[in-house]
Amino acid sequence: MRIPEFILQEAFIVNKLISFYYHEFPKDFVFPGEEHDFWELGYIDKGEANIFAYDRNFYLKQGDLLFYKPNVYHSMRTMNNSAFNVVNISFYCTSEHMAFFEDKIFSLTNHERNILSEVVNEGLHTFKTSIGGLPLTNHTLYRKDGAIFGSEQLIKIGLEKLLISLIRRFFMLETPEKLSSTVRENHEME
Repeated sequence: MRIPEFILQEAFIVNKLISFYYHEFPKDFVFPGEEHDFWELGYIDKGEANIFAYDRNFYLKQGDLLFYKPNVYHSMRTMNNSAFNVVNISFYCTSEHMAFFEDKIFSLTNHERNILSEVVNEGLHTFKTSIGGLPLTNHTLYRKDGAIFGSEQLIKIGLEKLLISLIRRFFMLETPEKLSSTVRENHEME
């Protein structure tokens, strides 16, 4: 007897990384900008930054994240003459759900920050990356010799988990909370 298989649905598949950086920028930093054919996330870990993308300016502060969709010009500069730190991860993902991330700032929850932190830690163990080293337009990743077993897969899983978490939170907030039966009964009696 043949037992039927259940094929799992995947909302996001991230199977190619382009770049992975943690940058510490000085208080007078200006990045003139770029555009490319892949997604990029920028997360402000410390300080604040002015990002130009989607033909407008965004003010991002510590804990904020912005995605740049493919072929969108984006640039970055410091705000209020203060330094800032940013996580940049570039990747390919062709899921139709990626459209959700266009033109929005996300203030990460503690849960989402923890997911991103795990991704960053895995990346630092996996890739030869220097803090603020290569020019921002250099998108070449190199594996470290002796990278920890499974670290690349954990980066993939973590990015996909972050994307799912952000969408879930948005739609859960949009759904009105259901009243408990006791509260509903009291409301109806009033």
